[in-house]
Amino acid sequence: MSIIISPVITNAGLGVFTPLATGIEFTFTHVAVGTGTSAASAASTALENEIARFPIAGGGMVTGGQAASINALIANHANANPQNYDISEIGFYGNDGASNAVLFAIYRQNTTIISKVSGADISLPFVLGLAALPVNNMTVLIDTNTSQTLALLGQHTASNHPHTQYKRTLDNTERLKIATAVDADEAIRKDELDALRLRLIANGIDADLAVTNNATGLDFNNDQFKVAGVWYFDHALNTSTEDTAGIITVKKVGNKAYQHEILENGQAANRVFTGVQWLPWVYQTGAIQGVVTFIPIDDYADLNDFNTVGYFIFSTSDNVGHAPPTYGLESDYEMEVLLSGGNLIQIVKNITTNSSFIRARNNIGVWSNTWFLTPPIQNIVTNANLDNIRSEGVYLCTGSQFLYGYPSLYDTNDVCILYVENSNTLQTVVQVIHRIKHDDNVDHIDMQSRSLIDDGTNTFYSWSSTYDNDGITSYFLNGDKFQGLFDYLDIVGFSYVDLDGFKTLINVREGQHHYILRNYNLNNVTQEGIYIFTLNDNIENIPSIFTDANHFCFLLVIQHSSSQKTAQIIFQGHSNEISSEVYIRHQSPADWQNHVTPPDWVIVP
Repeated sequence: MSIIISPVITNAGLGVFTPLATGIEFTFTHVAVGTGTSAASAASTALENEIARFPIAGGGMVTGGQAASINALIANHANANPQNYDISEIGFYGNDGASNAVLFAIYRQNTTIISKVSGADISLPFVLGLAALPVNNMTVLIDTNTSQTLALLGQHTASNHPHTQYKRTLDNTERLKIATAVDADEAIRKDELDALRLRLIANGIDADLAVTNNATGLDFNNDQFKVAGVWYFDHALNTSTEDTAGIITVKKVGNKAYQHEILENGQAANRVFTGVQWLPWVYQTGAIQGVVTFIPIDDYADLNDFNTVGYFIFSTSDNVGHAPPTYGLESDYEMEVLLSGGNLIQIVKNITTNSSFIRARNNIGVWSNTWFLTPPIQNIVTNANLDNIRSEGVYLCTGSQFLYGYPSLYDTNDVCILYVENSNTLQTVVQVIHRIKHDDNVDHIDMQSRSLIDDGTNTFYSWSSTYDNDGITSYFLNGDKFQGLFDYLDIVGFSYVDLDGFKTLINVREGQHHYILRNYNLNNVTQEGIYIFTLNDNIENIPSIFTDANHFCFLLVIQHSSSQKTAQIIFQGHSNEISSEVYIRHQSPADWQNHVTPPDWVIVP
């Protein structure tokens, strides 16, 4: 029975092939056995407890297989007393170019590999893998006094083609002969192969692969494109972008099919056939390096003038007009201008901070003056059902014809960013949607959230809504936590008429100001409103108790004019009326503005 062992090539063995080594060659000469049991080390120069060393009885270098075939005959030896012993370590010895004996490789374990019994010889054949080493500079020295049978066995296993009486697969003169079937049980029947060929041709698969792989003018919704394959096209139906050339790759798993496109402009997109219907195309953002050329933007150019799809680069030092905010940092940027769902959109990635900014042109052709900060956009989806998006990521959503899964008051021409976090521990999915374009009405640039306990029996809860006095804070904090926050604020000087009035105030503040944070210090957040981020967004001075990166963090900032205090309230939202504990800290607006170190976060009782 064969077993697999993994010898450690020693430092001395590897040293044979270093540029300073003498001769750069090696000859295997002996196999040693012993009873050592400690862990093998590349620093080893000898066995831990060598019993005997035996000359190689047969073998050779298997050049094609990058290996050495080594056969050893383990016989009785004068050093062994008694002659019965358990072999637990094996060493492979040889000579380098200067004829120095070197322990090339060693294997050792703390249990028995094989037992040597007095009076019985053991033949141990090895195939030593040497793929990373120059086997052409290595040889195996066979002891001429050993058994001829073992020597022949070693030559046999080392040979690339030991059975010359058999035909070799690589001999191209040997053709597979297929004849018309005579008996029904023949293994290969020409008539069946002919029938198979006709069926393949009927499904668009021809013997001429140039014909088979050309999908120009075809419909990617057809069954032909639900099976594995690769096609090129100049234009096609139901592609991710009409009237564009590219390559489409299809993979199939069970009754699902996955299409992946790379277009001539470098844009990549994916979609899935569920077994029932095709889901919308999901676009991957950013250019494919080596396929798309980024065009440098001239100094003092204006991004409002970039109304053509393409890829561009610029730096803070270029002093480009209507560029995203720099936050006081010299940075390099990549910009993608794309048309999605009928909307012209600019996505600017700050390469220095790994953040993205996004804005859309409105319906009368005017660019928004507001850039929206986000983590890097990972996917672009058009006409998608948001109920189906449960995978963690950042999605740009455009052109939804039916608005499936969207909050109320959304229009089909709106543009929004969808942030998704999922937790395996709690089996939850949380979505935060940030509308960045609503026709020409800036009053509806809002942010909402919803959640799902994704155990196969539930659907998403309704979206939070400041219009219904049920904003993000009200959505995640249950009645007890909201009451506890109200009571604690009253104790520290934030007095409100009643709990309902307090909720109304918070909803108003959330509706007025809502932001995504990234690469920011919470000590600098003083404007009232709701701020959203994750633990992966490089945010400083969050409560140390927050360690689970699979949940959104929500920071609520409120000011109280009577007490002259500004409070920061923070929690992680898990699901509807389910959250982490709530933490708070507060000080005067002057202290915040003068960068006085805020007090420690305190848990709300």
